[in-house]
Amino acid sequence: MTRNTLRDAWWLGFAGTLLGIGLGRFAHAPLVPGMVAAGWMSPAEAAVAGAMNFVGYLIGAAGALVAPRSVARGLVVPMLWLTTLSLVACAGFLGLAWFSAWRLVAGVGGAWLMIVGVSTAITAVTPADRPRLSGRIFAGIGVGILLAAGIGAVAERAGVVAAALAHRAWRQLAAAPAADTATPPPLRTWVPVLVVCAYAMDAVGFIPHSVFWVDYLVREVGYSAWAGAGQWWLFGVGSVVGPLLAGGLAQWLGAGRATAGAYAAMAGAIALPLLGS
Repeated sequence: MTRNTLRDAWWLGFAGTLLGIGLGRFAHAPLVPGMVAAGWMSPAEAAVAGAMNFVGYLIGAAGALVAPRSVARGLVVPMLWLTTLSLVACAGFLGLAWFSAWRLVAGVGGAWLMIVGVSTAITAVTPADRPRLSGRIFAGIGVGILLAAGIGAVAERAGVVAAALAHRAWRQLAAAPAADTATPPPLRTWVPVLVVCAYAMDAVGFIPHSVFWVDYLVREVGYSAWAGAGQWWLFGVGSVVGPLLAGGLAQWLGAGRATAGAYAAMAGAIALPLLGS
C-alpha cells in the first residue's frame, strides 16, 4: 500500500463523515432558533424536519445493507453529490414540504456515506493502519459541526469542496490495488444485536442533546444566539477530539473497557441538565 492510498482513503472517509453526519445531520441543529425566529417554521415543524432526517438515515442504512456490494459502492459518488445538493437546497426555504424532503435526502445520503463510504475507505488500507485512520476519519463529524456552528452560511460550500475531494479520492482508490486483508473470525449472532441495541439506547438519550440542544438553550433557557452557538462549538470540539483519543484509550484500557467508559461518561453528561441549567 502506498502513502497516496492512505491519503485517498482518509479523504474519502473524512468527507463521508463530514458530509454524512457533521453537515448532513448536525447542520440543522444550530439553525433551528434562527429559522423559528425568521418565521420559516414553528418549533413543531422544525421537529418534523429533524425527524424526516432520521427517517432518511433509516432508509439509507437499510438500503446500504441489502444492496449488492457492487451496487452499494457504485452509489457512493452519487450519494456524495446528492447529500451536497440537499445542503444547497436547504439554504433557502420554499415551504415545510420542500425543506423536509431535502432533509430526508440528506439522511439517505448520509447513511450511505457512513456505511459504504467509510467502510470502503477503511478496508482500502492494511489492518495495521486502520485504527489510526479510523480516528482521523471520524474527526470529520466534529469538523462539520464546527463549520455549521461558526459559519453555517457557508456549510453548503464546504460540502461542495468535501464532495469534490472525496470524488477524486474515490477515483484514485478504484485504480489502486486492494490492500491485503485477512478473513475476520465469525461473530456470534447476539454480538451485532447487542451493538445495535447499544446504539439505539444511546440515541434515545443523545438525540435531544444534539438536534434540539441549541433551540432549547436559546428559546427555553434564555441564552443568546451566540451563547447557543458557543455550546454547539463545544459539542463540535468534543466530536473532533473524541475519535482521535479513542484509539489510544482502547489500546490503554482495552476496547471493551474503553467503550463502556465512553458510554458511562456520555450518560453522565446527558444527565447534567437535570441538575440545573
